[in-house]
Amino acid sequence: MTLQELDPSFGMTLGNRGYGLMQYARSLYDTGHKRVFFHFAHKDLNAAVSSKASNHTHSDARAFFTERKAEIETLLGARNVERTVAMEGYALGDSKDERHYRRWVLERGLFLNPLNDLGPYNIAARDVLSLPTFSTAIDAPPSLIGLFDHMKQEFVSARWFLYEGLNATVMHFSDRQVALYNTLDYPSYGLAVEKLKAAYRVAYSLLDKIAFFLNDYAKDEYQRASDLF
Repeated sequence: MTLQELDPSFGMTLGNRGYGLMQYARSLYDTGHKRVFFHFAHKDLNAAVSSKASNHTHSDARAFFTERKAEIETLLGARNVERTVAMEGYALGDSKDERHYRRWVLERGLFLNPLNDLGPYNIAARDVLSLPTFSTAIDAPPSLIGLFDHMKQEFVSARWFLYEGLNATVMHFSDRQVALYNTLDYPSYGLAVEKLKAAYRVAYSLLDKIAFFLNDYAKDEYQRASDLF
């Protein structure tokens, strides 16, 4: 249990989380997502400096949180920052199985969607994460976009393997009539186990691909910067 869960009005944790969300918002390229993050950040910062906050906020920290709160109000406008953001009321799928799966993903923060980092709100039940605008040479192949799509598809597929493996309740017919040796070390075999292992392997393999992607992206950025001088 976190300190925030033990004391939901603990001023320092509210303020630090608000500041963290504010910094997160600055890194986002989607203006709609930025506004939502700033809204949540403002809510936390406001709670941190209010009279209802637990009496644990240091005076310097309170001044810092107050300045950050005012900064968000300047960015969005005092009226807009208080506007309610609708985080619920969005469809989770056409079938009971799909809704159950998407709720499971939401609760574990596994959607490729920054809004899922704010909580299991069903507005985030879509893998909308994409690339910001960038430019390449006119004759360059779409390698960055292709690699990004490849990684994204692998991740969502691994996520499904994980879900199926963890939620399997009966033996799959493909496991019947499979002769295996009894090695007396209590191993666990079956399609569900293999799905869990496959999910891990796919997810682990993404680390190298992310490194290759960032290397190519940084190289292109360096080239574009060099062309300016």
